Parts: sequence; C-alpha cells; structure tokens
Amino acid sequence: MDEIQELVRKVVRQCASRGVTVSEVLAAFVARTVIQKPGLNGQALFSLNSPLTQEGLGDLIDRSVDRLLEVDSPSLETIKMQVAVDSSYITEEEGLMNSHQRRTARLREMQRTIATMRPKDGADFDALTALHRQIFSYLLRHASDDSRLGRGVEREVAAALESVFPRISLKAFINLGSEEKYAQLDELANIVLGIRVFNQHIGKGGVNIPHPEQEAATLLLDMGRVLSDELEQAQQTCAELQQIIVHSELRHPQGVTADMLSRWKDELTNKRQYLSYLQSLQEDMAVSDRKVGLLRDTIRSEMRDLEELVGNRASVPKEHVYPKFYEIATHWTALYREYKVISGRTRTTDVLRAFRDSYTPTIRGGMDIQSGELSALEENARAAEAAVGITSTNVEPTGATENKPPLGYTNEGKDADEEGRRGDTSDHIEEQPVPGGQEPAIVRREDQSIEQPVKLSIESTPEFMQLPLEYQGFCSWTIVKRQGLLLPGKPELGVIRYKNRFFVFAHEVAISTFMSDPELFLKATLERAVASPELIHLLRLQDSFPETCITRMLQGGKNGNGKVRPSLALAPPEKREAGTDTPVHFIEKCIDPEYHWNEWVLRRRALQVANLRNCVTKSQQTDGSHFRRVNDTQVYLPRAKHTQTNRNSGTKPPRHVQYFGGERGLSWLHSQDR
Repeated sequence: MDEIQELVRKVVRQCASRGVTVSEVLAAFVARTVIQKPGLNGQALFSLNSPLTQEGLGDLIDRSVDRLLEVDSPSLETIKMQVAVDSSYITEEEGLMNSHQRRTARLREMQRTIATMRPKDGADFDALTALHRQIFSYLLRHASDDSRLGRGVEREVAAALESVFPRISLKAFINLGSEEKYAQLDELANIVLGIRVFNQHIGKGGVNIPHPEQEAATLLLDMGRVLSDELEQAQQTCAELQQIIVHSELRHPQGVTADMLSRWKDELTNKRQYLSYLQSLQEDMAVSDRKVGLLRDTIRSEMRDLEELVGNRASVPKEHVYPKFYEIATHWTALYREYKVISGRTRTTDVLRAFRDSYTPTIRGGMDIQSGELSALEENARAAEAAVGITSTNVEPTGATENKPPLGYTNEGKDADEEGRRGDTSDHIEEQPVPGGQEPAIVRREDQSIEQPVKLSIESTPEFMQLPLEYQGFCSWTIVKRQGLLLPGKPELGVIRYKNRFFVFAHEVAISTFMSDPELFLKATLERAVASPELIHLLRLQDSFPETCITRMLQGGKNGNGKVRPSLALAPPEKREAGTDTPVHFIEKCIDPEYHWNEWVLRRRALQVANLRNCVTKSQQTDGSHFRRVNDTQVYLPRAKHTQTNRNSGTKPPRHVQYFGGERGLSWLHSQDR
C-alpha cells in the first residue's frame, strides 16, 4: 500500500515538474489503465498481485507520466473530463451533505445544552433568565449560520420569541422530558422562521432572509438556455463526425489513413461523453425545476391562507396560524436546499464547459459526404455486409486469441457450465429465421440450457420504451468491428434481450451477427474498453472494472485524513459484525426411532422378515357364512351416579349421678343413685 501511494505521488510530482497539474485521482486512474493494457504477448505488463520491483515501478511511472503529458489527445481529454466532472459532482454533493450535518450537529448540541439546564424551581429567576438566553441564541443560530447577525435580525427573532414562547412558559418547559424539549425547540424554531418569512412576504420584516425562489428561478432560466445551446451544438457535432466516419469506413476516400480514422473516433467519443454529461445535467435541472415549482406553489398557497386569517386583525388564534407558519418554514427550508443543489449543478456545468474545446479538431470541412451512407446498412444489409467485408462467422475481434475474459475484467458470478460449454465438441447447428426477409442466420447452440438471445418488439413488449439499454444505447457491433466507433442503436429495429440485459444495434446485420454468438461480442466489448479506457465510464462498464470506477474512487477512497486512496490498491475487505449463539446442550434433529444397535435385535428382525416369505393368509366367504359373522359392538354403559349429603345426628344417653345424703343432719336419708 505504501509503495502504491508513493507511486501516485511520484506521478503527480513529475507531472508538476513539467508544468502540468494533475490530481491524485486522475494519476491513479491513468496508472490503472496503464496496468490493464496488454503487452505484445497479450499479457498484462504489470501485476498488483505481487510486489513491484524498482524497475517495474519506474517503468509504470514513466508510462503513466507519458500518458498524462500527451498533448492534444482527445482520448486523454475525455478521461480528464470524466474525472473532473465526477469530482465536481461528488464534491458538491458531499459539500451540501457535510454542511447540513455540521449545522444539524451544532443545533443538536445547543438543544442538548438547553435540555440539561434544570432550575431548582419556577422561582429561580437567574436560572430561568439563562435558559431564556440560551433559547434565544439557539433561534439566532437556526436563523443563520453567520455569527455576525445584524441588530435587525435579533429584534425580529426576539419579537417572534416573545410572541410564541413568552417567559411565563418557561415554568412549564422545565418540567418536560428531554425528547419533548427537543421536539418543542424544533417546532419553536420553525414557527419563528415562518413568521419572519411571512413578514418578508408582506414587506414588514425578514431582514437578511435570502430569496431562494427568485434566485433558483434565475439560475434555472440561465442554465436551461445554456444547456439547450450546448446540447444543440454537441448533437450537431456528433452527427457530422458520425457521417464522416461512416463515409470513410464504407468508401475509403483517398487521403484518409487508419491513424486519422482512429483520431476521429476518439474525437467522436469525446463529444459523445460531453453530450452525455449535458443530457444528465439537463435532466437534473428538469427535476429541480419541478421541485421548485411544487414548493413555490405550496408556499404561495400557505401565504394566501395566512393573509386571509390575519388580515387587519390585532390578534388571531394561535392554533390556526402556528401550523401555517410551521408549514411555510418547512417548505422554505426545502426550497433553499434545492437552490443550493441548483447552484452546485451550475458549478459542475462550468467545469464541464471548460472541456468543450480542449483539443484541436482534425476533421476538415468540405468533404463530399452523402447523408444516406448510414442508411445503406439498413436498407440492404447483405450488400452492406459485403461492402465492409463482414461475414457471419468472422466476428472474432482483433487480438482475441482465446475464449477468455479481457485483462482487468472481473466476473465473480460466472456460471460454472461455461467451461463445459467451451469444451463440448458436439455442437448443434440450428437455423433461426431473421426478420426482414433475410436468409436464416446460423446460430451455434452448444447447450440448450444456456439462455439464448430473444428479439423484442414494441408490439410484444408493453414496457418497450422503459427498458434499460446496455452500453448507453450504443451498438456493440460497431464498437467491436469498427474499433470503438460509437453509433447509437435503433430500438425500432428491435431490442435483443440476453441474460436479462437489453441491447440495441444500428442495423439488421449487427442484430443477426450478435444473436449468433452474443458472448463473443460481450467479451470483445470489454477488451475494447481495456484498449480505450475512456469507454469504461461512457458505456457504464464500472461493474466489470471496479478498480477503475471514478465514482467509487471519489466516494469510498478517502481515508481519515481526507486523502484519496489510489485506485491502484485493491479495495479493503468489508468488515461486518457477526455473532453465533452455541447452545449448551445440542438437540438431535435426526433421530431414527427404529434404529437398534444390538445385533440380537437385528437378527430377530431379520428372521421375522425372512419368515414373512412363507406366511400365507387364506380365507373364503359364502352367501351362508356372510350372515354367520360374529359381530361385536362395544358400548359405553351409563356411569353409576352417587350423591353424598351431609346429615347431622346425635344421641342423648342417660346420665348416672352418685351422691351422699344426710350430710346436713338428715340421717334417715341414705345415699342412692338417681
């Protein structure tokens, strides 16, 4: 890792010493493309799987510096454009996100300070005054991030605070919970902001409040005009370049060499990328225009409702106006954030327009070009095939020696049956009719289980116009056979679906040839992207070349110091938290209740099974015996029921008393039992 970072720094320093300033991302991207380019033997010149030697490191630095110092190179200018525009786009996005996060963190910290202030009781005047002062500071910070606010802003915020949240409300506020305090502070800040925005609308306040509606409308109008002009000019330039290149490919005019054609194709690629960025920015502006219009209409509607509620009244019920103020503040904040997004897109457009004339065009004017050259490939496909020397079996791209992926290509999800399909020699040949009245094209079907390309039409596919097209809608046949020529495909000829991917082509010959062996064209397109790295970003091939993805380098390639991680280094492995709960006593899930380990039990069961071979059951039934069957019926008799009652009984036996008489002088009485 250290030597890779040192390599990028050396490339940047050597370019700076020669008067050319390059960024670390651009240097790393170019170095990566140099690594991926094959040598004369078809193998990569460098490998990151093993440490680079000093000689190899110096060679890589020299090649990267030479590539970055190329003068008047459309290919290099296209790469610079991609890095610059993506860097600007991501920088603006991260700037907005970081600014919002910092503002939210500061306000949250002030809310936490207010929530932790706990006066002793409602009579603690000093503590309540300090709490009121903290709430006022929080509202000022919420009103603007600028600490140097004028006296007018402070007076407006103080008046709104006293109206919405008077000092008498502090006694109830200190008894709330933390979450309730946070929610009430957010609501208070939005209501105060809504009051100030409404006062600005009626011309009675709103000091230092920006006008995002007017500023956003002005930017959208200016950007719409600029993008429309640039789009019209770029489309015209691409059409002229396309006609000239197709004319030269078909007619081979005198004075046009292979180097000139290669240069023109690089210029066309540059303009295609420029046009693609313009279209993307125009779509973003259209989305922002719709958002701004919706927010503007909502705010105006709320303003009209407030004007009707307030009018010339001295006081109005707060339960009617406070929700309106809250909604106005919420939509105004969203409108201001959208204005910031539009401003960022404007700066990105300025960065893009700097590459409009970054090289010197070499196509001379006044060439005798027939506008119908390209239509020859549509009207008479077989004649056009013969004119450019194409055969349905000669689709092997230049430099492709084996059926293997190109250098730098990663395909972790490759099917396992690919090797078997490659080694199968019993090929099944089948004729497939080609639309348009042509002869049947020979389709090589080595394995019927492999997905075959299917031609979709607008009549049979309801979502035809919403299909996501591969390669940005460019024809892969011309990319492979015409060494990187970018011609837009024509969906009206049909869309080819293969492995849940959708392809369009410029003419019928390209369709039939692609359907004969789509895998070959897919791999050849990746090889062409290795030879022309600017096509990786333009054709959206970042998934196949993850280490050269500019967006990933900019978003995920920053370390803790804010430096960009060079794309030469392999991406660090992702870390995830994982845990496993192991039970103390495992419960067996696969228990066979019929299993016996005792050999005597097994022997007994074997004998029983063997004896079944000699067991025969015989029975006979006649009409007479049918009525002499023994029938048993089992019934449930009623249960015996008993009732136990409580009886109280007792006995009264005689009581025998013995006593002595005559104790008081009556001698004639004798003792007796009574």
